[in-house]
Formats: sequence, C-alpha cells, structure tokens
Amino acid sequence: MTLKDAMPFGKYKGLPIGELPKDYIRWLADQDWFIDEKSKWKDVAALLSKDPKKVAAVSTPKETERDSIENEVLARADEDFRVWWESQYGKRLREAKSDHYIPYLRLTLEAWLASRKVLTDVEPLDTSPEEPDFDDMDEDRHAHDIDNQ
Repeated sequence: MTLKDAMPFGKYKGLPIGELPKDYIRWLADQDWFIDEKSKWKDVAALLSKDPKKVAAVSTPKETERDSIENEVLARADEDFRVWWESQYGKRLREAKSDHYIPYLRLTLEAWLASRKVLTDVEPLDTSPEEPDFDDMDEDRHAHDIDNQ
C-alpha cells in the first residue's frame, strides 16, 4: 500500500491516501478500531503511522494546480500588492484551503490594479495659488503709460 492508493473506507473513500486531510489522519490515529493490530485496516494504519507528517504534507493535485494559478496571478501584481495580500488574506485563505481563494485573489488584484490605474491616470490637482506673471504686468503698465502720454 502506498500514498497513491485509494482510501478504502469512510468519508474519504476513493481519495488517494496521500491526499487525506490532516484532521482526518489525526482523528483516525485516535480511533482504537483503526489502530488495533486485528483491524482489517491495519495496512492503512501502518502506512499512516510510518510518517503521518509526510502523509499530511503531500500536496494534492488540487493544491498544486491552485499554487500554479496563484503564481500566475501574483506575477501580474506589484510588490506592494503581494506584501499586502500575504499580510491580510492570502495566508489565512490558503491555510483554510478555501475554494474561494483563487477567485478572491483574482478579484482583489483586479480591484487593486484598477485603483492604481485610476490614481496614476488622473492629473494631480494644482492647489497652489496662481502666481502673477510680472512680465505681462510690466508690458501692460508700459502700454498704459504710453496711452496716457
């Protein structure tokens, strides 16, 4: 029996053993009927007990695909977004293995990029007071002086 073999029973029947959720592996390890040497599932128990951390650390195809898509999406982002994303949502959503992770990442990045575009396409407001053009004033005064002579 290997990590690629299908789970033969229970909630995750048919899923490759290497893709079992960590919580489920921990739960199984606490079940006397599962870890008993007379159990008909002793092969599965033996495999999981060899190195439960290794089993739990195996990436599922879904996780591998998600990581690949995440890398593609984040390649379009600037460093500020990547830092902000990791500190705010990315880590929590990734750890929760949320199905909404990639759609939320895409939507958030699009909003970020759109706001950056708006901010960079807008001319800054000139709030400084208009300075008088003294050269024009001198010409006007000189013309006024000539008219009055």
